[in-house]
Amino acid sequence: MNHTIIEQRTTEWYRMRLGKMTASGFGTLMAKPRDKNRHWAVKASEYIERKAFEVFLDKYIYDPPFSPEAADWGIQNEARALDALRQIVEMPVQDVGLVFCDENAQIAATPDAALFDTGRGDYVSLVQVKCPYNGDYHEKFRTQVFNERDLKRKKSSYYWQMQGEMWVAGLDNSYFVSFDPRRSEADRLHTAVIHRNDDDLKILKERVFEALDERDKIVSDLHNGRRRLPPHYHPDYQFSIIVWAIGRTRPTLI
Repeated sequence: MNHTIIEQRTTEWYRMRLGKMTASGFGTLMAKPRDKNRHWAVKASEYIERKAFEVFLDKYIYDPPFSPEAADWGIQNEARALDALRQIVEMPVQDVGLVFCDENAQIAATPDAALFDTGRGDYVSLVQVKCPYNGDYHEKFRTQVFNERDLKRKKSSYYWQMQGEMWVAGLDNSYFVSFDPRRSEADRLHTAVIHRNDDDLKILKERVFEALDERDKIVSDLHNGRRRLPPHYHPDYQFSIIVWAIGRTRPTLI
């Protein structure tokens, strides 16, 4: 596994993700467009453009989460979820930091952890933790998600994220963990082993490499003047009072 131990959400971590297609965005890339005449869904096009702008600016573009409370909840409870997982698995659960794809270093992933087999001296499974702010989601995962087919049906974006992480890390399975500390001791932790699906990975790989090509084309157009950078990515740009009024937050350049 080609990885760098680095703390998530630090300046260095953001900088190392600059311009790269990362597993957290794979669900967005795999989304089907509502308009049959479009090749990419709107959110996928925006994701690719943002990656192109990062390369052009040499700055990581951080868009604040739509729901800061939900994001903070997940971050605050991730360590507790991993501690709970350690109580039921027989292997050390370790941080692996940022993992780079051997096929292309412009593709990366940050699993929440990995299981380390001390006998083999290697990682054998990844871990992806979700701590839903809305407890209904945890209940859905706890009662309806037991394998990769269930996850793909119930939350496809998580499915594609985890398949991408296994591709990047070169592993065959990953633990999906849903954790809600508000529940009883018996119900607060739910796990499901998600297996690698090579047929789906073939589709995902084609999509990701296509997105990289599109990113590079946009960067070329920016350098050649065929395309302009959106004004809100310029340092001296000020949001209008109308934009502030609808709750939009300016992206941060890192």
